Amino acid sequence: MKKTVLQPAVLNFVLVALFAWVLCTLYMFYLQLAEIMKNPESSWEIMIPAYPFFFFLLIGIPAAIYLTKQNKKKHRGLWKAFMLPSEFEESDERERYITSKACRSSYITMMFIGPLAAGLMTFYPLVQEHLPYYPIMVVMLIPLAQIAAYFISFNKNI
Repeated sequence: MKKTVLQPAVLNFVLVALFAWVLCTLYMFYLQLAEIMKNPESSWEIMIPAYPFFFFLLIGIPAAIYLTKQNKKKHRGLWKAFMLPSEFEESDERERYITSKACRSSYITMMFIGPLAAGLMTFYPLVQEHLPYYPIMVVMLIPLAQIAAYFISFNKNI
């Protein structure tokens, strides 16, 4: 059972991290575009690295397809495959109990991570020059913390 829970948790963690990387890259692109719009006489050159998009397509899309297929088999339907997290293991009463405990832990974690993220956002003026995409990183830490809390609690209760 541990393998079936570890695999979706790690894949979801990787998907969120790759998505955050792509968002940071897009943000840097928009900053360069805004600079061109402010000063049209300057160079019309925009540098955008292809690595985040390449890795997102190479790793993210196959992982998302795999997770959707696994979820469709597990939950017996495409609608539930899209709506329910792939970590949910609810085939019997014991697994439903463990899942509910893990969801409770994840919910409690969100009560702490939300204010923590808001507190981290207050540092944005200090790091804005070096990390202009800092808010994206802070916001994307929220689902990463939720996935980690769910996984740790699920494994602890097995």
